[in-house]
Amino acid sequence: MTAASEEECLARVPRPQRIPRQPRAMSEQKTRPRDFEPVRMLGKGAFGAVLLVRKKNSAKLYALKVMKKRSLVDRNCVNVARVEREVLAVVRHPFLVSLYYAFQSKSRLYLVTEFCRGGALDAATLEKTRIPTCAAQLALAIEHLHARGVIHRDIKAANVLFDARGDARLADFGLAAYCDDASARKSFTGTLEYMAPEIFRKDTHYTAAVDWWSLGCLLYEMLSGGRTPFRAARPRDLFHNILFATPAYEGLKEEEVSCVSALLQKEPSLRANARALRASVYLGDEIARLERDLVLWHPPTPPVDDCNATPTDGCESYLDSERDSNPCVRPDAFKGFAYCIDDDDDEYENHHDHHHHHRFSSSHHKDRHHHTARVTPKNARRRSSLGGRRRRVSINFPFFRTSSTANFASSNSGDDSSSP
Repeated sequence: MTAASEEECLARVPRPQRIPRQPRAMSEQKTRPRDFEPVRMLGKGAFGAVLLVRKKNSAKLYALKVMKKRSLVDRNCVNVARVEREVLAVVRHPFLVSLYYAFQSKSRLYLVTEFCRGGALDAATLEKTRIPTCAAQLALAIEHLHARGVIHRDIKAANVLFDARGDARLADFGLAAYCDDASARKSFTGTLEYMAPEIFRKDTHYTAAVDWWSLGCLLYEMLSGGRTPFRAARPRDLFHNILFATPAYEGLKEEEVSCVSALLQKEPSLRANARALRASVYLGDEIARLERDLVLWHPPTPPVDDCNATPTDGCESYLDSERDSNPCVRPDAFKGFAYCIDDDDDEYENHHDHHHHHRFSSSHHKDRHHHTARVTPKNARRRSSLGGRRRRVSINFPFFRTSSTANFASSNSGDDSSSP
């Protein structure tokens, strides 16, 4: 190779960019922490807290999930926050919690979601007459997630919220993964009592069928008055029961046993899904009724605050921008996180019209070509111009790798019933 040709090759190699003091995504945000005022604390989790907040210019109530960037980076969970924001922004359904805004400060991430006044599902006290409706709503929500290429991986009672009308909403996409993400589909993730047996087998990649298993555990819990099907005093016994034992169905009706046992098939290929549930005696009629009522839908209007409550529990500090004077992570680590539902109509239509460019394409389409841009430090500059709104980008930096460690129930035990 001549000296001239070598210089030409080197000239084509992108130069590394300097890290800006404040990334463009943050400077262009239309929504900021100062636009909200806290009402009360709803709960605390592994990465931050969930607050009930009031938007200052409208007095509307929202649930605000606050995540500390330092905690996400230290625990190798930057990808978790990114996937949660992507899923919430694109997947819309009457029985899924809706995202209204996403923004960030120098040290925190914020997700503003629907506030569900009815609180979380209490399987021990839910009326028997409401169980088929709740289970059918969750089945339609899970089917829609899978059609968009997403696995929830943490379906449990604490992540099912009720709105003011009593309709169920599936919430908390902190452990969600894409169906075509092979590394995520081999990670030991979820809440132990609801985890499918194939998750414990490290030699295979599990599929979206793990969500149907979790729904079966939740349905059993609702029908049995709050008892999970494979409960045990020790984790070792719990693992054994999930892998080998058969639940006790005393006190359940024949059609209830048939539905639950179909969902709790230990072989994923034999496990019931939405199509099988439509044909079941227990849930078939309820799913058909709900589908007739599902017309053109838009995210619900947030409720208006009818009481001027004073913030308590020190939750004001989560919205205090003055505490962000010293950023603790790279400013561009969460670039493209901002989101506003008012500006998202074009993006939402784009995900449906050009489904082959996105991971949220429908499972009913036979042609499923997912184009993922693999970004490495050498071509990061060239790819950065694409932006986060046009396609999903898998960053190859070390802190964007999904952790394969277990996320036990304790990581979400502090979440409140109204958490997004």
